Amino acid sequence: ADCGLSKTPQESWRSPLPPTRWPENYKAIRRIPFTSIDDLIGIMKPQSEEGVPLIIEGSDVMDVGRWRDLAHLEGLCGDRSLLVKRSKNCKFRYFDVKKNTGKFPFTEPIREENKSVPEFVSEAERIMRDGRPERMYLQETLS
Repeated sequence: ADCGLSKTPQESWRSPLPPTRWPENYKAIRRIPFTSIDDLIGIMKPQSEEGVPLIIEGSDVMDVGRWRDLAHLEGLCGDRSLLVKRSKNCKFRYFDVKKNTGKFPFTEPIREENKSVPEFVSEAERIMRDGRPERMYLQETLS
């Protein structure tokens, strides 16, 4: 997948990314829409007993709309140094090096670094303006 990079940076800046095409050996995680707590408990119980992940969509646990407002985010975080994950492309794969108990050769698919919100936004704008394939996301626990 080109991760939306076939467009100019100006066109792809706010365009949704194309659907991910996963290798055939990957197993899709079940997705369900949130309807009610009672329905959710009935669905989650067998999933958790089997140890199978589940994605719950539309729960509106967080008001995600306000996170689009950079002024809000900068006001909340100030100049604090926050965790930023960087990938060479648009895919962010989770890994835990500690689970590699066999010490197999492994190249970490993402890199972690620290940036303030203004630094993150500035770097993201440069990446998009230059049409570079790498991507970053800000991952921080906010309390």
